[in-house]
Amino acid sequence: GGVSLCSNSKETFNLNNIMMVLPFIETSSFLWLVILDRPTRFLEYTLSLRLASDAIKTEISKRLILEELAGGKSTSLHLNIPDNSIYIKMLGTFQLKINGETIDCFDIGGRQCTLFLANLLLYRRRLISTQEITELLLRNGEVDDPKNTIKSVVFRIRKTFKPYIGDDIIVTRHGSYALNPKFKFNLDISHFELYCSMAKRETTSELEKLALLEYAIKLYKGDMLPGLESEAAFLGRITYFRLLFDSALESYFTILLNNKRYIQIFRTAANLTAQICLAPKIHALLVKALIAMERQDLAGAYIESISEKGVRL
Repeated sequence: GGVSLCSNSKETFNLNNIMMVLPFIETSSFLWLVILDRPTRFLEYTLSLRLASDAIKTEISKRLILEELAGGKSTSLHLNIPDNSIYIKMLGTFQLKINGETIDCFDIGGRQCTLFLANLLLYRRRLISTQEITELLLRNGEVDDPKNTIKSVVFRIRKTFKPYIGDDIIVTRHGSYALNPKFKFNLDISHFELYCSMAKRETTSELEKLALLEYAIKLYKGDMLPGLESEAAFLGRITYFRLLFDSALESYFTILLNNKRYIQIFRTAANLTAQICLAPKIHALLVKALIAMERQDLAGAYIESISEKGVRL
């Protein structure tokens, strides 16, 4: 990002001839820029032109990212989204979105098919051996022919997805299994983890951190793979992403609280409580926000209500 001086070199320097140009995202065919013509016009509204331009840049970047995450194509923004992209939602649900069609992975041929596909997606960068799959699906149960059981599961998964992608979603190599490398698998958990990680960088500004945390919080629709919490193979990851979410939400609310953006705190909390159980630290921040707003009566009532639910601050 920088400032481009648009005045003629022979002319006297004039602040009204300055144009601020900030590149912020690049696709295969486009370089997107925020261009502020005569930015001095906005001096009476903001103390920092850089902060104002960053806010614009962040908002447009957010729209681009969210559009891509949704698996859609935007004619106005010209996003370059490959046709071979498959979008997977694992937070609060388990769905695959392919060419505009949404498939519920809890209904693709039984629990074994759901477990197998989830395992392939979580470990999509390597082959999964028959032994690993046997332990996952059969839990050391006695089966006359485990290989045939696995082949049956693979057949059912392939049959479900082939009408949508025109090819096998699972490939076999030397007796092991993997996702078809012809397709690009975009997981919401990967984007969620990336945003949380970027927000923790020391070089990230507070404005950028706020936007990144907002992306992450919006992605988290609930714990990973709901209904499969009892599976030992997934328990560690489920806990990990939940801890990441709690940390992201705490950081997000802390920034808002420090900047006295109380309404946004409670609006976010209201959208979350219906689907997610908030951690005690988050409840404590909500109480602090109420006290900062000089609503001690509401703070007391809130503490009493969550205490009845067994939450201790």
